[in-house]
Amino acid sequence: MTRVPSHRVLRGVPLLAFVLATLPGAGSGQTVEFRGRGDLRTDTMLKRVLGGDFRLFAVDTVIAAADTLEGVVLVAGATVKFENVIRGDLVLVDANVFLRPGARVAGTVTSVAAGFFRAPTAAVDGAITELKDAPYRAEIGAGGVTIRGTRAPALIDPDGFRGLLPPTHDRVNGPGLHGGIRLLLPRVGALEPEIRVRADYHAARERGGGGLELWLRSVSGLYARIGAERVAATRDAWLRSDFANTVSFLVLGEDLHDWHDAERFLAAFGASFPRPAGSLSFELRAQVENAASLPARDPWHAWGDDPSRPNPGIDDGRIASLELSGAASWSRPSFEAALLLSLERAVRSADADFAFTAFELGGDWAMQALADHSYRLTARYRGPVGGRNPLPRQRWSALGGRGTLPTLEDLQLRGDRMVFFSSVYSIPVRVVYLPALGFPAVELLHHFGSAWSVDPAAGTVSGQRDMVQNLGIRLRFRLASITAFIDPDRSGSFSLIVGVGRAPRFPWTPPGDR
Repeated sequence: MTRVPSHRVLRGVPLLAFVLATLPGAGSGQTVEFRGRGDLRTDTMLKRVLGGDFRLFAVDTVIAAADTLEGVVLVAGATVKFENVIRGDLVLVDANVFLRPGARVAGTVTSVAAGFFRAPTAAVDGAITELKDAPYRAEIGAGGVTIRGTRAPALIDPDGFRGLLPPTHDRVNGPGLHGGIRLLLPRVGALEPEIRVRADYHAARERGGGGLELWLRSVSGLYARIGAERVAATRDAWLRSDFANTVSFLVLGEDLHDWHDAERFLAAFGASFPRPAGSLSFELRAQVENAASLPARDPWHAWGDDPSRPNPGIDDGRIASLELSGAASWSRPSFEAALLLSLERAVRSADADFAFTAFELGGDWAMQALADHSYRLTARYRGPVGGRNPLPRQRWSALGGRGTLPTLEDLQLRGDRMVFFSSVYSIPVRVVYLPALGFPAVELLHHFGSAWSVDPAAGTVSGQRDMVQNLGIRLRFRLASITAFIDPDRSGSFSLIVGVGRAPRFPWTPPGDR
């Protein structure tokens, strides 16, 4: 609990603002308390602020340009408009703050469950961190201000909607029901332990699954976890999310994932470092995986009379491996970028059946081009290191169909080596507006890639080692699109795709298209 001393309340504020600022809950002998539980890192930051010297605003007011504020400024549960200079940091909790033209914050801005609005000519010298969905609220009472963390009012913190996660549907598992909870254990100093429980049921296979993990997280961003799980695993999740794949199979009978059964035991150590305009994370994981092939079924779907395509078998057996992975992202007014990489080393220990080294490198780059145009490049590269030991088929990749090479059959190309690039140049068309659909955009697309395998002993290649190209043009509206693709190297190749869903939004996207 931190008391705001009366002599630290505003100096030189206009009379009306001064009266408002000294009403109950805004300083002058009032108290500020922190209660409840939110995010570990944010809890620690707020307690550090409340344990120091700061100026509090807890009622709506305007601070004039002549009133310079020194030190940390905390705005809780109020709407405050600053026209002045703040020589320190600005912290918002469950509030709205406007920096008017000419205003300046000489330090950082941290917005927690709040709205921060800056005029183009207002300046912030330090970093701006916005945690819009953070679980906090500010309660203003006659006795003072309470900042309350609302993440965990109880021991059990359910995932999704009251513990229920989105259902799934595919050609191997059929309808799937999923649920999860987290058991939030008492914090031990700067450490937060929790137990994560997940349960799955796959109707077509008439069996359940799930996982159990113990996590230990620290305020510095480091964490450790240990657990076990039994899941329907896929290497193709990057092609399409579970939700999009479920809708596609339910409506059209198109499943862009191949599946295998995986029983895993793992222990991992990692770190996550959120940044004002991006993130950085890494993890070192030791894992033993027992994998088995799964047959394709033919669950119900709305359209399409053909039976579901086969689900390729894998090399049943055990993999004991150590994997190092990392990811980073950047977000700026004129570009956004993401990078991921991983290196997995499997050894013949713990009764393992395979030895190999595999890598994955991927990235995404989006930038503002001419005027309000956008350019986006996506790349992914997978394969074995050295090539002497081919990868087991549960580590293979595949291309073909929507999202990669539409002129090919779904996942037609497969192997333990895969390379894929796609680029999209988007041109908004601002002269046409259709009700409900909004402004259209014309997009030029170029996809190319391949997947193949090499048998070092026989010196043979399976799959398509030569690159396959697809050229496309897309007419995209706010929630729908139509795309035509051709393969310039194959006469007669043509694919027409009608899609539903929002296009990627960037900082430079015109407001009318958001």
